[in-house]
Amino acid sequence: QQDGLVERVPQGGVQVTDLSLDDLKEVSALRTVLEVYAAELACDKITERDIEKLERLMQKTADMIVAELEGKVIDVAEFSGLNTAFHDIICDSAQSTYLSKILEIVRLPILRFRPVSLEDKIHRTRGWEEHKSMIKMLKGRDKKGLKKLVAKHVSDVGEAVAKALASKQTD
Repeated sequence: QQDGLVERVPQGGVQVTDLSLDDLKEVSALRTVLEVYAAELACDKITERDIEKLERLMQKTADMIVAELEGKVIDVAEFSGLNTAFHDIICDSAQSTYLSKILEIVRLPILRFRPVSLEDKIHRTRGWEEHKSMIKMLKGRDKKGLKKLVAKHVSDVGEAVAKALASKQTD
């Protein structure tokens, strides 16, 4: 309730709050700023161990993409979880307690819709390619390129989520 994700109802109990398109746009803009800052800090501080974790996640998502190309049905929620874990590793690598806490709050409303935005195969594959590029930039300590890519990546996710929310509201 404190994070604005649920509200009390007069009959007793709670219900999940609706997220307006304007709320989503604001949250998405905040998330973009915070994720870019996390990437900037992580670029200087990320360890080889964390890069290896990112690469293992990339392999798992690659396996899912290949399976899907072979005609298998993938678990979009699992794919979404791997995606979130990827961003968590970068955020944790920034080694900023307050940034992690604030980003967690800002991400919560968006996470409700992430599986919907990841239902699009093209969006999933493009996101995977961008994650691969992020790892390369982290390894090369390419802060400028990383910040630009993370801004685009997170902004694209926000747009996909907004599209999903808009179509949900018209249904």
